[in-house]
Amino acid sequence: MIKNVIKLSLVAATAVAGISTASSAGKLEDAIKNTDLTGYVRYRYTDGSNDQNTSEGPFSRDPITNAPGAIEQTHQYRTVFDIKSKVNDMVTANLRTDLQGTITDETGDQDPNLLTFTHANFIFNTGFATITAGKQGVPTPFADALEQQGTGVVAVLPAGPVNIAAGWFFNTDVTSGNINADANSTDRPANAAPVGAHNLVALGVMGKASVVDFGVWLAKLSDGGDSNSVTDANSPDSNTSLEGAGATAINLNVGVNIGTLKIEVNHAQVAYDIDESLKTDKTTDDPTNTQTRVMGTIDAGTVQATIGVILTGEDGGDVTFGDTDAKANFDGRDFHASSTRDATIFNFKAAMPLGAVTLWAQHITTDDTDGQSAKDANGKDVETDATETSLGFNYAMTKNFSISGYYAQAEYINEKDSEETEDTYDKQRIEMKYTF
Repeated sequence: MIKNVIKLSLVAATAVAGISTASSAGKLEDAIKNTDLTGYVRYRYTDGSNDQNTSEGPFSRDPITNAPGAIEQTHQYRTVFDIKSKVNDMVTANLRTDLQGTITDETGDQDPNLLTFTHANFIFNTGFATITAGKQGVPTPFADALEQQGTGVVAVLPAGPVNIAAGWFFNTDVTSGNINADANSTDRPANAAPVGAHNLVALGVMGKASVVDFGVWLAKLSDGGDSNSVTDANSPDSNTSLEGAGATAINLNVGVNIGTLKIEVNHAQVAYDIDESLKTDKTTDDPTNTQTRVMGTIDAGTVQATIGVILTGEDGGDVTFGDTDAKANFDGRDFHASSTRDATIFNFKAAMPLGAVTLWAQHITTDDTDGQSAKDANGKDVETDATETSLGFNYAMTKNFSISGYYAQAEYINEKDSEETEDTYDKQRIEMKYTF
């Protein structure tokens, strides 16, 4: 319905504008007929609190930017339009607009404050490959292609039982935590560092053989780029230049589907290449963040159950390019594996469909966790063990409209200077979403 309204509005606008010739009007009408419009309208209410009267958990993420930080009471509105217009049999023009507005206790009921063109590209169907050139999503497991964009070229080539994807971006909005960090240094920044001025090259191979799905991705953030900096209050050298820093990322994924049983194994690794001039301690090795995930899911009809284990590396588990929704990362509501170091994480989840409503419950617990990167007065890692329990629902009222929500409670036990402290964090969300 909304598609027809917008297309009719375009035609009406053309008539009002007084197109002088039938030829011009005809061309515009043909363009409208060859245009496909999709997108969504979404409203979210998010609230968080804890027993210490603050809203920042050790693994928490801001509900607006998804960056590390506090959870606060927010109302978020978002409207996304994806417009694809066929130019000819080979070329399709693609445009994505994103309108966002956020209301908090501090901002009041203000107008939407962010309108961006997140995609503006041309898609070439050559017959042997599909090539997308221009501003587009970053298609790797280390980024969220729906939220993170770059300007470049991506080609997908079918080759027998596999698809080969290759991409080159000379500018992106991806970020990477700890890119200028020393894994063994006490002044290691824990904040995310912008590396958007660096070139990104990626190569992926995806395929299927019998009951096995597999994918291999390699991505390289080049050295160089703009001289950005990171500020960390705990660091004596807090403003460290990122010029000369790069990273190499590898992701391996294998999925096995046997009847109602699915087993997935994923290993992701991001190895940082840091110029010696950026290091406080010249003897330290460049950090390599890793995350290994094994998940098993069985669908018994009335209940779908998942059990899994996630391991993060001694240098850290941040295998994302700045967004915790990246496929390489294990993500909870308040808890995120990318924020842990040297952790063993267990995941249990069950979902029950009841007609149009699906109920679900999830429990996450950690063991042998060294927190993010801090050390106590004795130089020992601050151990942060966590549990998170969530209850949620999704109501598919119609094919295009749904209402969902959850309540999550996370408990963190911190051991620092031979003392233990315990914090409890609550987070709630209600979401309404219409797709078209």
